[in-house]
Amino acid sequence: MINHRTAHIFLDADEHVWFKFKEDIEIGIQDSYDYVEIINQLCGGIKRYFILDSRNVFVNSTQHHREFMACNPEALRWRKADALLCNLLPNRMLARHYKNTFCTKHPINIFNTESEAKKWFRTLNVRPNFATPQHNSSLQIMAV
Repeated sequence: MINHRTAHIFLDADEHVWFKFKEDIEIGIQDSYDYVEIINQLCGGIKRYFILDSRNVFVNSTQHHREFMACNPEALRWRKADALLCNLLPNRMLARHYKNTFCTKHPINIFNTESEAKKWFRTLNVRPNFATPQHNSSLQIMAV
């Protein structure tokens, strides 16, 4: 577990990256740079699901931080999907704004509980991988 100024950051038993945010913090651009270093260290070159847990604490972040984490290639490199755990209205509003404002290259969703988030992650795993070309022998024969 990494004890950052703003959050406890760790891999759980399912190897999801957790950000368990601390009480009454504001996350700024320097924290974004710290997060990229921590993410690189924890992910070890493997794309992972992220759980950003702000339940029962008030969390605020600067516009620069939100833009950086949503758009910077280094911040996005190892993220498959983000589950935002929020149960307080101010955090849900901020999470909804983040989800609706930034076009990230990975899915983002907002949940009340960890079990809902992990269930959603499992639905993302069952989608077919369309990047893998399908072998079609009839096309090969026609091309000869």
